[in-house]
Amino acid sequence: MQSLYSGYRGETYFEARHRHEFWYSRRTNEGIGNDPVEIVSRKQNLARVLGRREQSIATVLDYGGDRGQFIPDGLGAERFVYDISDAKPINGVAGLTSLEGRQFDFIMLAHVLEHCSEPRQILQRLRALGHGKTLFYFEVPYERPSLTWAGEGNLQRQYLNALLRVEPLLKLVDLYSTVSRVKFNQIPPLALQKCSEHLNFFNEASLKALLDGEGFALEESGVLSVSSSGPVSRILYGLATIAPEPVPSSTESSLVSTATSR
Repeated sequence: MQSLYSGYRGETYFEARHRHEFWYSRRTNEGIGNDPVEIVSRKQNLARVLGRREQSIATVLDYGGDRGQFIPDGLGAERFVYDISDAKPINGVAGLTSLEGRQFDFIMLAHVLEHCSEPRQILQRLRALGHGKTLFYFEVPYERPSLTWAGEGNLQRQYLNALLRVEPLLKLVDLYSTVSRVKFNQIPPLALQKCSEHLNFFNEASLKALLDGEGFALEESGVLSVSSSGPVSRILYGLATIAPEPVPSSTESSLVSTATSR
């Protein structure tokens, strides 16, 4: 992960991606994370989700948050960002290189889980940074293109193998697939079901299952629209706390007491 995202969106990254995706322009690369319309839209969404809850928040951590530019204005007295890239934090946000021994009132994990090969490990690290009243905010792109016309089975595999032998045609089909998925939210006939960076895709049920499994209690979730000049148009969010430890039943307590007395 460190080697993959160190220098993220930098010159080396851009050259490698542009070589395979000729439509991935320098303007697109530099606009990701810097689109003022998207920044405002996402901050406003988060502020609305928090509502009056923000009054109890003094310390904020944006984990994997680039420069901390998506932390809502006025949220928290102390604002921090932890990111493995070399991005310089914006004014009013302090960059952290270590989180050891720290805890926060509000922890954001926005547009990170979809990139992780081991999302459970990230959630375990996050959970350790919270206390009993910490609020956790999770946000991922809501990517649910229609697969009605998507190819499948042995015929699709033969088609893909043939494309791999004709690189110019592969790139054109890739472009056709990308435009259809981003602009029309569908995978059309003869298109590729390709993901450039995202490994995981979520709906509300799968996000809840992931959080439940790692000791979080999902308090609220939903899908929101985002204003953006880039590919992100809808996001899935979840607001959670650390789940309380289960209280043992009277039978379990009796068994433990009996075992201890022996």
